[in-house]
Amino acid sequence: MIKSTLAFGAAASMLVAAPSFAATTFNLGGSSADSVVKTFSSGDSTLVAAGFTYSGPPSTFPNGTGDVVDAPLRQSAAGIGVCPGETGDFCNQVDSNSGANEGVVFFLSDLSDFTITSVVFSIIDGDDTLQLVGQTETGTVPLGFGGTIAGGLTGATSTRLSANTYRVDLSVGAYQGFIFGQQRSGADGFRINSITVAAVPEPASWAMMIAGFALVGGLVRRRTPAFA
Repeated sequence: MIKSTLAFGAAASMLVAAPSFAATTFNLGGSSADSVVKTFSSGDSTLVAAGFTYSGPPSTFPNGTGDVVDAPLRQSAAGIGVCPGETGDFCNQVDSNSGANEGVVFFLSDLSDFTITSVVFSIIDGDDTLQLVGQTETGTVPLGFGGTIAGGLTGATSTRLSANTYRVDLSVGAYQGFIFGQQRSGADGFRINSITVAAVPEPASWAMMIAGFALVGGLVRRRTPAFA
């Protein structure tokens, strides 16, 4: 199932650095039964999350050389993590351990392109890293963000909210989905507490908006008085 989820792109093309609609925040903390796929609603939008594991070191994903296997997500007050048969707190983290590196993929239920503006992480300790990957209709795009969540990520701004909670403000393009994982093996993981996203208009919507702007411009020109 998760392989088809990671290959779900076919509904829209990637739009990079395009203006976005109003941002929507999805709170992921709470309590529910473990499941591979979870949905979160905010207003009229629904965010879908799916958990998976893959073999090999973190660098093998998203390069396609690791085997991707479904893994249930576990939800707690601190957020969601992946639980591939682990015990204790390890069952509610996105972590990277030999033989069971974990990831979570997010996309909107209508498969529209969107961008992520900020994420709130509940980290385990100060060396937790982030591997963020964009999903397009043709494959995946590594988005960088080296460093640690607590110490600061390259190309992002980390703000400490509490002892182990950080809000990370991102600047990324729009994709069909986003995949969260770790940068290195053996690193303790994080839980994803909330995500703020902004949907991006489809190309047809952009054409209508541009045409509308042109129409307004024409009306303004017609109303402008001519001076002798």
